[in-house]
Amino acid sequence: MADGLHGRAVLNKLVAMDQHQPDIEPVSQAEPSGLLQWWQRNSKWVTAVVVVIAAAWLARTWYLSSVRSANDQTWDHYARATSPDRMLATADEARQAGLEGAANLAVLGGADLLLQSLTNKMAGSDEPLSAETRKQMINDATRQYEQIINDPRADQIFKLGAMLGLASLAEDSHDWQAARQYYERIQQEADSLYPAHHVQATRRLAELDRLARPTVFGPEPTPKPSALPVDDATSSGDDPGPPDPVDTTVAGDTPVSEDTVVPGDAGDTDGP
Repeated sequence: MADGLHGRAVLNKLVAMDQHQPDIEPVSQAEPSGLLQWWQRNSKWVTAVVVVIAAAWLARTWYLSSVRSANDQTWDHYARATSPDRMLATADEARQAGLEGAANLAVLGGADLLLQSLTNKMAGSDEPLSAETRKQMINDATRQYEQIINDPRADQIFKLGAMLGLASLAEDSHDWQAARQYYERIQQEADSLYPAHHVQATRRLAELDRLARPTVFGPEPTPKPSALPVDDATSSGDDPGPPDPVDTTVAGDTPVSEDTVVPGDAGDTDGP
């Protein structure tokens, strides 16, 4: 019984102690910070934006690298091209790569090579060209020069070079009026921006009048008269000997000798 009383006393004491303890509020979960809340709300679209920017940067880097590689390759092919056909192939490559300036330069270079070949053939450096081949080369060069002049995207310096080429072809065909028109147009469009083209056109204009004048050759030389016929003996190289004596005898007279005294001679002083 004593144990029961003792246990009850302990329990009552514990209850009394519990009643004297202050109320303890439960610990609430801490709220997230403002940055964390913002990230939780916007993480999806922020991630999408970052991915798009990274993809655009990678695409731009790849594009610039490909353009640089194509540009280097085009200029390398241009430097190695030594024929009109290779120049035209380089122009096609440049145009496919979007390099319009390099394409026009290659077209101009191909036409200049054709013009140079025509000039060299005229100078006799190689075998002369046939009339058909020469006509085809002139037509090809003319078409390429006109392609550059009619291209609105071509730079002015390329157009001026094409005009110089057409003027040279006109000179080659002795079309002096067409050559003059091209040179005068170059003078107007070059002005002070391209002084080298202006000076070259001015010099060629000064030469046109001299080139247009026909070359006058001297009269044909008069043939010398043919040599007179010679005696066979003389022509054979034999000595013809002394000439024959001249016969001084008058018909009906007696031949006169050195000893014959002629009457009435100034040296005859004797009478008859």
